[in-house]
Amino acid sequence: MYLSKQNLDNLKLYKYSSIDKSLLSKYVLKPYWSKFLLLFPTSMAPNLITLSGLSFVVANVATVLYYDPGLEHGCPPWAYVTFALGLWFYQSFDSIDGMQARRTGQSSPLGEMFDHGCDAINTTLEVIVTCSTINVHQSWWALASQFACLGSFYLTTWEEYHTGTLYLSEFSGPVEGIVMVVGLHLVSACYGPQVWDTPVFRVLGTRDYSFLLPAWLHIETLELKHLFLATGVLGLGFNILGASYNVIQARRAKGQALGPALAGLAPFFISSAITSTFAYLNPTIVTHVCIPFMFYVGTCLAYSVGLMITAHVTHADFPYLTPYFLLLPMIGAIAFDGRVGPQEALIVVWMSLGLAVGVYGSFIVDVIGDITQHLDIWCLSIKHPQKEVKRA
Repeated sequence: MYLSKQNLDNLKLYKYSSIDKSLLSKYVLKPYWSKFLLLFPTSMAPNLITLSGLSFVVANVATVLYYDPGLEHGCPPWAYVTFALGLWFYQSFDSIDGMQARRTGQSSPLGEMFDHGCDAINTTLEVIVTCSTINVHQSWWALASQFACLGSFYLTTWEEYHTGTLYLSEFSGPVEGIVMVVGLHLVSACYGPQVWDTPVFRVLGTRDYSFLLPAWLHIETLELKHLFLATGVLGLGFNILGASYNVIQARRAKGQALGPALAGLAPFFISSAITSTFAYLNPTIVTHVCIPFMFYVGTCLAYSVGLMITAHVTHADFPYLTPYFLLLPMIGAIAFDGRVGPQEALIVVWMSLGLAVGVYGSFIVDVIGDITQHLDIWCLSIKHPQKEVKRA
């Protein structure tokens, strides 16, 4: 359904390429990851390591849904410690899956696709956990932080499709960003999530200089959590510039037009505009079903990124239009005079989530099935162990 015979034949052209400029990764984390890798047997498939890492974050989300389903009351102090540990282990597992693949001779395009898919799912899950940690509540701040994180991830994948290389800058979300969020969880474990409600001016111990800025900014009410979330949105802006620059340079080097590449940003921004418009016209979405709505938005992004990375490893055309049909329920609701009743809005959200999960699930099953059959491999176990296992 998703992959033609030509797409599958193109898998033999796959070659992984990445550039990691992180000093933290080079001097601190990579030595740790090399030692951590030795805890895993060579009989364990790399994709199983990736999936095991994601399970820690899934457990964290389950804890949030049990103790703080409305993102209003916070979780017990011990829960934030588990959030920090879960995210740390997720990063550790996610970082050694490629090392395990090389160690066991199991490197394949499916590994990169599986890794990106888990990362796409984790992005939304961790945003929800972090919203509980920093006391954001069900609000536009929560949605804005999700859109910023998803935007950064989409841009990274879009950049990789057009350049053929995964770029990680000196400060990137998968490395420094995750370490920073681990720190947020530990702070909340010590002082409670309410600490993030503290006004920035009080923390800095300085006078309130809000009178120097326009009143509509309400800078005097700026809290620590707002500063952190605003930093994420600002980071998205820098990511747009950095990724666009790399893509422009790559296209020019190949003598290719820039228009088709830049048009690849449209699916994310158009879908974000549609979902945001629906939420704006129906405030009940933000205040009552923010988490299901975030699950829906995240699933749409994961599907869109999945299509992109699949096109990348199979040398297929960029998927410009395919994800849009997942937005049909909300497009219909907006067209129906914009505002629907609160109950109808909730139905639209749950219906949209069900559609997105069903389509994305079928995509995962279909693509993994086709690739494993074509390459004669298994996804979560090693079908053909190499005779001599290399040292890590």
